Amino acid sequence: MHISIKSDGLQHRNQQLSEDNDLKLSELKYRRLFETAMDGILILDGDTGEIYDANKFILDKLGYPLDYFRKKQLWELGFIKDKSFAQKAFAHLKEHSYIRYEDLPLVTKDGRNLEVEFISNVYQGTTTRSSSVISGILPNGNGSKKPLPLPE
Repeated sequence: MHISIKSDGLQHRNQQLSEDNDLKLSELKYRRLFETAMDGILILDGDTGEIYDANKFILDKLGYPLDYFRKKQLWELGFIKDKSFAQKAFAHLKEHSYIRYEDLPLVTKDGRNLEVEFISNVYQGTTTRSSSVISGILPNGNGSKKPLPLPE
């Protein structure tokens, strides 16, 4: 009887380790998707608007390092031309959980002006940092608003 209890405990521990490993592998896959996406992605705290991650595409497109974005709100960053617009957009996003702009004017670190599409969504209850998380996406438009043909 005593051996059976230990065996059950060992089985439970092995299952827990397997589930932990599956979670780590899943997190690694999503991290790779985030880092290699061909669209710019910002991840923000849904309560404060503070940025806590940005992917390589947006860093390269705007010319700023990740540390430039981290722990700052969008309206504190120099690449958005109109700070009051960014603050109003954040308030709208918090209320409606979705926002989309066709030609959002941005400025790169080297002073180039860009007009980009920007799509943002709020996801509730997804982090321990806040009650919600916001993703902001700058799709890779390749200079065209028409869909690209499928490769043959």
